[in-house]
Order: sequence, then C-alpha cells, then structure tokens
Amino acid sequence: MTDQYQMLHKSAASKFSIWDAAEIFEYATSQFTAIHIALMEDQNHHSSSYQHTFMRHIVWEAECFVFPFVNICAAMNVNTTLLVYLNEVLFLITSFQTEPHYNHRKLFTAFKACLHESANHPVDINQVVCDYHHAWWKHRFDLAPFDMPLWMSIATVKELVTDHFAQRPKMASMVPRSTMHTRSNDLLLQQLQVLWAEVSHLGMELS
Repeated sequence: MTDQYQMLHKSAASKFSIWDAAEIFEYATSQFTAIHIALMEDQNHHSSSYQHTFMRHIVWEAECFVFPFVNICAAMNVNTTLLVYLNEVLFLITSFQTEPHYNHRKLFTAFKACLHESANHPVDINQVVCDYHHAWWKHRFDLAPFDMPLWMSIATVKELVTDHFAQRPKMASMVPRSTMHTRSNDLLLQQLQVLWAEVSHLGMELS
C-alpha cells in the first residue's frame, strides 16, 4: 500500500463509509432534481448572462457534492452506484469541462432537456424535499455575486445530508447501496473483478 493511499485512509476516508457515499449521491440527485423542476417552472426568458451564472452554480453543485466523493470512492476501491438522473447530469457537466466547444449555453440547454427518472411524478420519485441549505435557485442568483462556499468538509456535507433525510425519513431505505471490491495493482484485472462482482450481484437479484 502506498504512502498516499495510507494518508487517504487516515484522513478523509477514515470518516467516510460506503453508506455515506450512497446517501450523499441521493442528496445530490434530489438537489439537481429540485433545480431542474424550478427551471422548468420558470417561464421567464433566460438571457446569456443568466445561463452563464446558472451553469456556474450547477458546476459548483457537482464539485461540492459529487466529484470529491466519487474520487474518495475510487481511491477506496468502492464502486459508486449513481442514480440514472445524477449519472446523466454528471455526464453533461463533464462534457462541459472537457470539450472545448461545449459552452455554457449548450450545457444550459442540455440540462434543461435532461428529464428526471419519472416525468409524471418527479417530486415523489426523486424525493425532493421542501428545504435545502444552499437553495440558490429559489432566489435571483443571476443579479447577485457568486456567494457559494469554495469547499465543504466531509463532516459539513454529512450534516446537510442528515438534515435532508430528516425531512423524509423513508428516503434512507430507498438509497442504492455501493459495493466494495478487492483492490488490485493490475488495472485490467481490477476491471474484470468489478465486472464479475456486478454480474454476480445481478444474478442474485434475478434469482
């Protein structure tokens, strides 16, 4: 085990469990869903400036509530189980960050067109709650300076998640579980082991 890997487990990962990851990803999915619902209900014209500020907040959501924990899971050799909607939103944000011609206008249009898992009952299916601590989308964020925290500790995010689930306790039982895999220094072997574990898990569910 490398010194860097040991340091990770002694610091952030030592305060972070597989169950924490599943709950944080559900929390992020709920927030993105609430944001999308608010956007769809807004009948105002969205200027280029509005779109730019909107997408800056969307990227902030991913960088605070998703990307750090995906990275921790990868370092801990945990297979992250993302809900379909969250996976699609992250794909859009990653395209924006890595493709030179994928600007904020294209990301805004793509995010607006990205539907929830249920177009008929998004509030019930995606467990949207009434109160979010950083509910910037409920205010005229486009007329104010960007005032979001630059980073959040694992403890802070876990507190937000706890408050989130307290609003609807039954949500916790619906969170998809992540899977721990055996670590290997051989990347190809590692991928084969992950694939084998996922197929085995699927077989047990089908049976």
